[in-house]
Amino acid sequence: METLAMQYVAVEHSGWENNEGGSGEVTFDPVTDTITVSHTENYISHEDFMHTY
Repeated sequence: METLAMQYVAVEHSGWENNEGGSGEVTFDPVTDTITVSHTENYISHEDFMHTY
């Protein structure tokens, strides 16, 4: 099950473990015959500015 779950995660979020990582969960629902992947990406953002007058 874990291997199958990680394959579904890799389809849309390959490399999620790089940099600041990520988190989420994979839900298998046999009643509705669905697999749901919820995902959160963690990242640090910054902007640099330089002005010369």
